[in-house]
Amino acid sequence: MSGEQPFSGGWDITQKVMPFAMVFGGCMTAIVAMEYVLKGDPKSGNLLTLSEFSFVLLAAIPGRLAPGTMRPRSLLAPWRSHAMHAALWISMSVLVNYVFNFGISVPMHTLFRSCNVLASVFLGWLVFGNRYSRSQLVCAA
Repeated sequence: MSGEQPFSGGWDITQKVMPFAMVFGGCMTAIVAMEYVLKGDPKSGNLLTLSEFSFVLLAAIPGRLAPGTMRPRSLLAPWRSHAMHAALWISMSVLVNYVFNFGISVPMHTLFRSCNVLASVFLGWLVFGNRYSRSQLVCAA
């Protein structure tokens, strides 16, 4: 060992740029792939959504298991809350996919999907009874 610490707290360019590059590159790759798939079959948006949810579910399983066992860790929130959030996530994604029936382009679709903060605020108010301050609403808009 050369005496170097694995993370010294200094400013390492790869530690700052790499996560951003991977997220940005992953998102852009997904958009390009989505555009190619939807050009071939404009009604395949729900299949893409199913693929996305399946991947997220499978990727989350290892993090849900208690260390050294195959038993799931206890939940921090009640099951009902998890089920409601999952149902909202799925319904919003499926509803957004229907924009392709109106001939809307993938870049415009991406813009709609990126507006999920407004939808979350609205659904939080409507379904969960959340109250937001004026400054929170201004930030969401």
